[in-house]
Amino acid sequence: MQIQTVLQSYLTRKLGHIPSGSLRLTLPSGIALALNGEQPGVEASIHFHNWMGAWRLVTGGSMGLAEGYLKGDWTTDSIEDVLMFFAANDETFGAQAGQAWPLRVWNGVKHWRNENSKDQSAKNIHYHYDLGNDFYSRWLDPTMTYSSGMYASPSEPLETAQARKFRNLATLGQVNESDKVLEIGCGWGGLLEFLGTEVKCQAKGITISQEQFAFCKERIQKLGLGERIDVELRDYRDVDQRFDKILSVEMFEAVGRKYWDTFFERCRALLSAAGRVSMQVITIDEKYEDQYRRNVDFIQKYVFPGGELPTAQNLEANGARAGLKLTDDVDFGLSYAKTCEEWLGNFRAAWPGIANKGKFDDYFHRLWSYYLAYCRAGFATRMISVRQVAYQPV
Repeated sequence: MQIQTVLQSYLTRKLGHIPSGSLRLTLPSGIALALNGEQPGVEASIHFHNWMGAWRLVTGGSMGLAEGYLKGDWTTDSIEDVLMFFAANDETFGAQAGQAWPLRVWNGVKHWRNENSKDQSAKNIHYHYDLGNDFYSRWLDPTMTYSSGMYASPSEPLETAQARKFRNLATLGQVNESDKVLEIGCGWGGLLEFLGTEVKCQAKGITISQEQFAFCKERIQKLGLGERIDVELRDYRDVDQRFDKILSVEMFEAVGRKYWDTFFERCRALLSAAGRVSMQVITIDEKYEDQYRRNVDFIQKYVFPGGELPTAQNLEANGARAGLKLTDDVDFGLSYAKTCEEWLGNFRAAWPGIANKGKFDDYFHRLWSYYLAYCRAGFATRMISVRQVAYQPV
């Protein structure tokens, strides 16, 4: 029996029992398979240009689906619809479903090698954040904020949602003008600017990204905030000052499970007796935690090496072990689905200008399109979420 016949039979059998939506597969032979779920849902289509794309899906599961797209083995009219379809039917197409054992082991070893020691953290951050400030400036909002906004309405501008996010985090942290504040992982300085111009407190931002550090220094200087705001190229484990408040926005995801306790212990050690820690963190639903821990996903392999999402329960438990009591927990995951939707639209609109620079190729374009659509699907289906949490010493 030809391999093509085997693959066609497997795809029909595997994809023939789906809870919702529909998927149209066009095979390299020209045969079209129409697969319909038991309930209405997202309608998606995949056009396989070679049998390797089908082979990757059969042997690699969700990772094979991603890698087939990156390599151009298959295309679609809407990558958003494809990923929403698979996310909505995750119980049938889980991260491990179909993935051959040797592939799981190899991916796991590669992820283990990216654990976030001080040296490896710098390499991991460089891999993603040092693609160039020009690249990010072409599709982020004017505040250069690379984290979820907090929407009051889907129709409001992303910049407005970002400002609300900053304001809400500062409110949770009870930050006031007399405070001395540390921001761990300051990005391109959006929150630091907010603290300096609106709260008018003293603040220090730290980052281990060379590109972000240079951008922040220039940003603070241009705004004339040098007397209030300081930026250092420093790992959180090397800070030795005391602060009234500690803030962090979507940095914890880069810490890695092995160092979660270390992170909270450092926060507790740096915090004044009456201080507060407030963070914005992406979390994964607890029911997916075991599957997530046992497998390396697309994000960990191709986008954020060394990254790992906690559950909401992890955040409370790890904080408690360090003497920090969780006092507030605000979930706004659907805002991240909207943020990713805005980013993907901006990225597509900016791509001709990005491509003209000659630094990034079609593979990079497919990678980032898949990444942003993948995240949007995860947040829209609530597999992952984003929350702002606050702690106080006990």
